Amino acid sequence: MAVWLNSSKDQNSLTIQYQVKECLVLSDDTGKDLELKKMINNLERCDILISPCKKKLFSTSNLEQDVNRLLEGDISISARSEFDLKASMSSLCCLIQYLSLLSDESNSGSFTLKQHTLNQYMRLDSSAVKALNLVPSASDGSNKSMSLLGILDKCKTAQGSRLISQWIKQPLLDIESIGML
Repeated sequence: MAVWLNSSKDQNSLTIQYQVKECLVLSDDTGKDLELKKMINNLERCDILISPCKKKLFSTSNLEQDVNRLLEGDISISARSEFDLKASMSSLCCLIQYLSLLSDESNSGSFTLKQHTLNQYMRLDSSAVKALNLVPSASDGSNKSMSLLGILDKCKTAQGSRLISQWIKQPLLDIESIGML
């Protein structure tokens, strides 16, 4: 979960770091929201699927009940600092309904909520990732050694490969955090 001030740099960094495949956006029937158009253009440049959602999906009327049912632990969502992030909570409600998370009992108590701070990682936009050849591109074909990830990823498990990919896409800035790894 993250909130930022309409900065395309922040949005681009987050989409790269988390390998976003799809983004839920409030549908704009009028077509007059310029910020939304700009955001959608940025997302499309990163090959991210845009899914427009009706305003009612962003309703927070059942927020506390729904989120408490999905989160692990006994701490109520209203007691967490994330609860004050109104835009994030509204987006979370949309995500819960869009994915129909409440319809499957196995989802109960199986999620965690974590706030993402943008300043703990180096900001990399899509053009920087491409220019530095950090990850394989579609034009590289099956030759994975054309990227830094392809060279460094000698992992035996999928979890290890995902972790090294995350480290490359989210370079830490804090020396103490780097030392703990």
